[in-house]
Amino acid sequence: MKTRYKTLLGILLLAVPALLFLSCEDDEDIPSVTEPSDLVIEKEEVMIVVGDKEELEIVKGNNEYKAFSLNDEIATVGISGNKLVIDAVEKGRTSVIVSDGSGQYRSLGVVSYYETLKVEQEVVNLMLPLGTTKTKSVGILQGNGNYRAESSDPQIVSVQISGESLLLTGRKEGEVSITLTDALDITTTIQVKVTSTTEPYDESELEAIMKKETLCYVFDNSVVENATTYYTLLNGTDNGRNLYGWDYYNYYYLKIYFSGDKEKGKKENASLVYRYSSTSISADPIDFEIIKNDGKKIWAVYSFVKQERLHYGYFIQNINP
Repeated sequence: MKTRYKTLLGILLLAVPALLFLSCEDDEDIPSVTEPSDLVIEKEEVMIVVGDKEELEIVKGNNEYKAFSLNDEIATVGISGNKLVIDAVEKGRTSVIVSDGSGQYRSLGVVSYYETLKVEQEVVNLMLPLGTTKTKSVGILQGNGNYRAESSDPQIVSVQISGESLLLTGRKEGEVSITLTDALDITTTIQVKVTSTTEPYDESELEAIMKKETLCYVFDNSVVENATTYYTLLNGTDNGRNLYGWDYYNYYYLKIYFSGDKEKGKKENASLVYRYSSTSISADPIDFEIIKNDGKKIWAVYSFVKQERLHYGYFIQNINP
């Protein structure tokens, strides 16, 4: 019996080193696990001038990089090796999303901006009708929004922002500088010269009037449109002269008289009477000119000076009643 126990004990002692050896071999076969690198981009936000591009290095990551822009209309993005290539398309803010082979994602802020401000005119000659004010619009062609503007002398020219335009209001003769600033504190300067005149409209304004098609009367910035008015519209003759205008029970009215035909040109023997609310004006003679005749309608401008103030207007009306 003792001999049997000794034999079993010997077998067990011989088996232990073998098991230990096999256990060590199994440990060597288990592969080691490597943690993925963090995805790191050179910058967290980038500012790029519209029309330019910028390359940013992917400092750390796990290859298989992909990227897309949240708004391709503002900025586009591509991958070149371990670099992001970002193109600024239009002003604004967006984000670029970058991923790698380990499934990590990073967001990169992109600001696309203009480095200069551009306006329709850098020098403005504002013709100011005698005794009145006049407002001229100057478009902002390029900038970064949130505009503000300041006049060097608001008593000569005051300024307001209306969307993507500057509204310059001439108040008296003189010269001023208008400083325009955008959201990025980029500035530009507009020089404005104001000169008094007895001419009601400049060439560009006359061109704009002749492009209009709506039948209407305009006098001292008061507008009456045929399609919407409840006034009686006048188109006929009176004592041998042509008569145009509108009338409300002969209490409120605008009546314009002139002699001759209705062809393009200046007309003689022209006069005007106007009454509305507490304002009553009569003028004889007045300057009256038909600036366009298309065979169906006429475009006419008229003006006169009374008590050191220029009164003026225009109308677009049918030739025949």
